Amino acid sequence: MPLPQPPSAPEDPDALLQEIKQQPQAWFEYFDTSFAYTRSLEAELGHLQEQAERPRTEKLQTQAVNDHLRNQAQEQKIELLESAKKES
Repeated sequence: MPLPQPPSAPEDPDALLQEIKQQPQAWFEYFDTSFAYTRSLEAELGHLQEQAERPRTEKLQTQAVNDHLRNQAQEQKIELLESAKKES
């Protein structure tokens, strides 16, 4: 969606009110389109934030799996050492 363009470029609030009175439909369409444009940008921003967060989440999940596997390996090592001591 392209950036909405106002019907004119009033220089102050009074001129804006005058323009709105003279071209109410054009200004209504501009404001309506501007709000739709803003909503589409907000949706896109949300999508981009999700994409940006995904690698961080995946990294944390990978770290958790690695920590779990490391702990399991350490526990197995201890069990094997204890078992070897009992056998000797």
